Amino acid sequence: MGKKAHAAFTGVTAGTDLLAVSASAGDVGVRLTSDLGTNIAINGPAWQSGNLVQGDNVLHFKAMLKTIAPAAPATVTVNEGDFTGQANFTLSYL
Repeated sequence: MGKKAHAAFTGVTAGTDLLAVSASAGDVGVRLTSDLGTNIAINGPAWQSGNLVQGDNVLHFKAMLKTIAPAAPATVTVNEGDFTGQANFTLSYL
């Protein structure tokens, strides 16, 4: 096949490229990465897969909660609590 999948993620950002969340946990956001750990920007360039193969292809992504650190953090506290956030994605095949 030789084609690639592209995934573009959009949503409200927090900090520079974290997905904004409503949280009782403190100043936090969600970092999206590829399965290899490459950061995926919210509202940025689309992530590109490797070559797709004939049949089913599975795209793996990871999400992790990260602090939104101030410019010169003395200490950053993340409290235990709930959080919610929303990201939209668009897949294209080229």
